[in-house]
Amino acid sequence: MSDKRLWKIKPVQNVRQRVLGGYLHELRELAGLSQKSMGKKVGIDLFTFIDQIEKGRVAIPEPYYDAFAGAYGVSSADFRRFCNSPLQSFDHHYTLLLASRPDRILAVSDQCW
Repeated sequence: MSDKRLWKIKPVQNVRQRVLGGYLHELRELAGLSQKSMGKKVGIDLFTFIDQIEKGRVAIPEPYYDAFAGAYGVSSADFRRFCNSPLQSFDHHYTLLLASRPDRILAVSDQCW
């Protein structure tokens, strides 16, 4: 999908998308990526599009789910489940998503000892 086509995606204005955007912002920071480096990793040259996703103004285009999952360091299946979950279960799915990151599991187990 070309970057020009990304900007033609209809803006999303709802609470669910804004909350999801906040979680995606946190995932990007946990992965240690800037918006610009995230854009490069997922194949989107317009890094401002990442900002629009994180602010909940647009949704991640379906063809990019696997690329985003890889950049965040989580499984594609878990990421799709998280992105498609209802607002009420975001916390639950986000916890499962974080648990699928090997580096996060080690960090949690290190704190327990």
